[in-house]
Amino acid sequence: METVAGTRWRLFAPLLLAAAVITVYSNSLNGTFLLDDIVTIEKNASIRQLWPPQRVWASEEMNSLAGRPVAAYTFAVSYALSETAPWGHRLLNILFHLLAVLALYGLLRRTFQLEFFAELAPHAAEGLALAAALVWAVHPLATASVTYVVQRVEVLMSLCYLATLYFAVRGFTATRSLPWFATAVLACALGMGCKEVMVSAPLAVCLYDRQFVSRSFKSALRNHAALYAGLALSWVLLYFLLSGNQRLEFVETRPKDESAATYFMAQWGILFEYLGLVVWPHPLIMLRWPPMDLDPAWTAVTGLGWSLLAGATLWGLWRRAAWSAPAAMFFMILAPSSSVIRLIEWSAERRMYLPSACVIALSVWLAAAGLRRLFQRLACRPDFRALAHGALLCAVTAGLGALTYARNEAYKSSRTLFEADLRNDPGNPKLLMRVGMCLCRAGRGDEGIAALRRALSIWPENVMARRNLALELAGRKQYEEAVAAFQPVKEVYWDPTWMPTWVLALIESGQFGEAELRLEWLKTKDPHSSNAEYLRGYCKLKEGEPEAALPFLERAIELDPFMADAWSGVGWVRFRQGRLEEALAPFQRALELKPDLAWAAEFFLRAQAQILLGKAKEHTARGWRLCGEDRIEEGLRELYHALRLVPDFPEARHYAAAVLRRQQAEFLGGADSPQALQLLASAYAVQGDYQEARNILGIALKSAQAHEDEARVKELRARLAQYERGLAFEMPAAGATP
Repeated sequence: METVAGTRWRLFAPLLLAAAVITVYSNSLNGTFLLDDIVTIEKNASIRQLWPPQRVWASEEMNSLAGRPVAAYTFAVSYALSETAPWGHRLLNILFHLLAVLALYGLLRRTFQLEFFAELAPHAAEGLALAAALVWAVHPLATASVTYVVQRVEVLMSLCYLATLYFAVRGFTATRSLPWFATAVLACALGMGCKEVMVSAPLAVCLYDRQFVSRSFKSALRNHAALYAGLALSWVLLYFLLSGNQRLEFVETRPKDESAATYFMAQWGILFEYLGLVVWPHPLIMLRWPPMDLDPAWTAVTGLGWSLLAGATLWGLWRRAAWSAPAAMFFMILAPSSSVIRLIEWSAERRMYLPSACVIALSVWLAAAGLRRLFQRLACRPDFRALAHGALLCAVTAGLGALTYARNEAYKSSRTLFEADLRNDPGNPKLLMRVGMCLCRAGRGDEGIAALRRALSIWPENVMARRNLALELAGRKQYEEAVAAFQPVKEVYWDPTWMPTWVLALIESGQFGEAELRLEWLKTKDPHSSNAEYLRGYCKLKEGEPEAALPFLERAIELDPFMADAWSGVGWVRFRQGRLEEALAPFQRALELKPDLAWAAEFFLRAQAQILLGKAKEHTARGWRLCGEDRIEEGLRELYHALRLVPDFPEARHYAAAVLRRQQAEFLGGADSPQALQLLASAYAVQGDYQEARNILGIALKSAQAHEDEARVKELRARLAQYERGLAFEMPAAGATP
């Protein structure tokens, strides 16, 4: 009967944990990518193929996966599942979280079944393990790692950490321990390829062994030497992964250049905040902002508090107290991020993903012990005790699960998340900056600028806020304000991606010398920058040196044939030089690439108009000269071509009217031959009076027929058909008309 009950329990517990995880994270699949998700997933070319795997592992792209090949490959898998759609990536995060929960359950279950906990009944061991795993599974603090896709690295590392401990424990109690130890070493090695915090896993295994199995470090190392040799080799792997990893060279962007000691002292208060969030997970804030200045009194209090906790933990380890092992592991896991190693983010909820499991497991064990003593003192019946335990667990799980579900709703978009967090922390400059950026992207620029300015009033050294404020101001053509926003940024924070906007703002503000200095810097960072060449040319144009600008603009086109602004710049220089025919092609190319480039369209039309006007003048002068030589037909043809090019060209109309008056006078004087009538009809046609032209041509046609002049008749009929089409003469050669 016990075997059947145990089998049923082993099936029930994982199913219950899976149902809990699926329920609280069921609303997290939809939504958008956040923060580092963009560069790590959407813009990361290395994860777009599964084979060969070394292309994923050896990627030199600068993102959260650099130096983390195992985590990187899982992103390649989720990319194959849904590409840039977030649901596939979040689905894998939920799966890995569930596996981590099951690993914790298995570890605690095996731990509570050890001889060290012999006083616990079998069902109590199962219940404690399930309770701790269930609370951890639905805890809202985990959303920062599970729902925020790129923090899969935290979940994977935790999964490998727990798996390493679990397989080691299985090896400690198995008759054939080698397969279990080998699997533990493999899990540890995989964890090193997920995140650097895994560095403490071999120490955690050794501590566990000494505390619950071997009773001393000496016995642990002697009895399980092969295990620890394998685990130690994983440190070698981590060393090679870290060597040359540029991600570790990020520059701190805090407002002050704090020392490692200041960072360490700040962590004392932050760690208490972490513990508070495990007990009462509100408010949860994605981007936390530590205090600008350390309060000496608070620092002293928190330092004393942690000294006492650390001292108590060491005393508990010496006494081999059960509670001291998870307490020590809490410190070990947080040590890489909460000690003297200064990180960009001083505080991040995701760092509590695995440490919270230690706190929850310890809390559940202590709570169960306290309730057991209380029930013994009250002489409560066993069935009442079971009911009370179950009710309490259901209440805690339901409450935490509801908070987790609600927190996932905030992750639907960047804006909903940051606005929700900002309501809980109104003075947080990181959140103000992010909300400002979201508002600017949503077309609410005034509100976005106000939020960005407020962020800078709290954190003046915030480079990202300055950049986004300046970019928004430059987009509104408020160039002087944009320059003022950019100006305080130190050279160490200059970035080639937004430097062209700064240069453009300087040029538009007339600060050509400053613009040249920035362009020199940009050239050193990217010698083949088409933007730098274009801006050099544009600077010369604004300085009134179009000839000096032309080589830079042409060089920009060589580097980037699709740069519309450079094409239009070349067209403008040629326009200024009077090379109108040569200006048309660059303007036309610019408009093909960027149809809404208004000033290119304007100068393209102006160049066309001037070209047509020049040709109209040529045709007019030639036509008047020919008419003066009594070559009336040829002269009218030239005047007609001039009017076709520029219909309202006054000189051509004046001369055409003069020719018409002359031909009318000759007709009235008796010149009524077919040839004279044809010239008079041509004069009317050039003036646009095709009805009168056809009437006169009809008279000429009858006269030619009376004289049986077949050649003239044929010519007049062709001319009459031409008038019917609204043409005085045949169209000129291609390219001479609009």
